[in-house]
Amino acid sequence: MIQRTRDLAVAIVNAPITLVTAAVNAATGAKLRVDRHLTVVCEGGWLSEQGLSTAFTTGNTINIKAASAEKLRSDPALLEHEWRHSVQWAVLGPVKFLTLYAASYFGSERISGSQCWNVFEWTAGFADGGYDDCVTLGQRR
Repeated sequence: MIQRTRDLAVAIVNAPITLVTAAVNAATGAKLRVDRHLTVVCEGGWLSEQGLSTAFTTGNTINIKAASAEKLRSDPALLEHEWRHSVQWAVLGPVKFLTLYAASYFGSERISGSQCWNVFEWTAGFADGGYDDCVTLGQRR
């Protein structure tokens, strides 16, 4: 019950950005489905294909490149990782999230050449997100 309440609260807070990104993807040919945690998974579509990574989250929308859609369907841990980003969006809001995520992303790239210093990926779970180069012993799934 608590988890469903939390999922609903996150979905409500993220609703504006979720609706916009899902609509853009849907209008440009994405396959959409509602998944766990009330997330909207967009397989393909213009926005999904623009990301720097295979999958990325905007609000409660999980955007995944069409060529990689099966990876998300077959990897529940990756879905959980992306949902944790939804919580980050809800807590920080779009402007703060995007600003701080960009700083963490590019700062991590500059420091290590990878995402191992990206606090957002770290708190979403390196192992679940497929950041195997960042996973230390004892944290593997």
